[in-house]
Amino acid sequence: MQISRGPATGKCPVLVYPGGLTTSLLHIQKLGGIFSATHPFMPHHYAAVTVVASYFVMKEYEQVSIGRLVFSGTHKPGAFGNDDADFIKRKIARVLTDGALHALIVDFSDMEFQHGLAIQEAMSKLHKARIPVSVIYSDKCEKLAEPDIDLYVRSQAAALARLGSLVNLQ
Repeated sequence: MQISRGPATGKCPVLVYPGGLTTSLLHIQKLGGIFSATHPFMPHHYAAVTVVASYFVMKEYEQVSIGRLVFSGTHKPGAFGNDDADFIKRKIARVLTDGALHALIVDFSDMEFQHGLAIQEAMSKLHKARIPVSVIYSDKCEKLAEPDIDLYVRSQAAALARLGSLVNLQ
């Protein structure tokens, strides 16, 4: 396959398959030496993500670093939310591989979530993490949480209290 300018206008890029079949593209982007293209029927992997993530080291005690990963926005329902779930899973995996953290707070309290199975893989990463994790949830994403598991809490204070019982914060 190759990417070239469209034959009709010369403006719209097209994806040329072996054999000459073409598909018009809406967007082309170079990502680290690899071209990523978006066209009407096959959106770019994260083109439809409606969730935003921010990450920072929230508090540093003498020898303890606690990361805080915050998700906000709207996780689309069902299969429409697969891109959102994949985005969340990748962000969680990336933060969990940060060897400098001693504990992690993942805050979903500002993210709307109705339902979806794909996000369960992301949540299982938190359940199996090598460091203590607390997950903050709210009424907006109540269906995401498993309240009978102590990993899930309703506030930052409760998250810190839980982590304090698992990690020496002195």
